[in-house]
Amino acid sequence: MIADQGDGSTARPLPVRTRPVTGESTGSYVRRLARANHLRPDHLRRYLASPRDGTIRIELLAVMAGRSPAALQHALADLNQQQGSIPHKGPRVVPDRAAARTALFAAIRRAPPGSSP
Repeated sequence: MIADQGDGSTARPLPVRTRPVTGESTGSYVRRLARANHLRPDHLRRYLASPRDGTIRIELLAVMAGRSPAALQHALADLNQQQGSIPHKGPRVVPDRAAARTALFAAIRRAPPGSSP
């Protein structure tokens, strides 16, 4: 499988091919595919993004993954709704774990002996 990207270059399948899990989101699949091939997920996502609207090009993802577009549309949950593309939502929000841990320990200290927080 080789795809012409329109700029004269061609895309080839990545060496490690991961199977999509039924019901998995496209973002999760791109992340797993990137990590399996020792790539940064945001770099692969940017490579797959359409220059017009920033959505992931499913045809290019299919070539890079070594799968058919129909197989990806069948397995990935958000492709059935969006007809082959999803917008990139930006960086994921990471919870402040230190603050959550501090609040948990404070709740434990306030709890009377023998009760759960």
